Amino acid sequence: MTEGPPSNHALSPGHDIGQSLWQSCVDQLAQELPEQQFNTWIKPLSAQVLEDFSKVTIFGPSPIQRTNFGHAGENVRAARSR
Repeated sequence: MTEGPPSNHALSPGHDIGQSLWQSCVDQLAQELPEQQFNTWIKPLSAQVLEDFSKVTIFGPSPIQRTNFGHAGENVRAARSR
């Protein structure tokens, strides 16, 4: 996980599709996680997806979220594979 939001200079034509993928993961996690956990750990995150979908970089606004994201990482990976 990386600090801060993704930089806009790295955007590519696949950006919209990548953001759609990320939003699909977020939507799935919103259904699966308790609301408080989702709002605390997932909702504040943003993501940057490589054009070929080979890598998703998750950005978190605080060190606590970046440290604790590992707990939710398995849920994100599972949602991404659906």
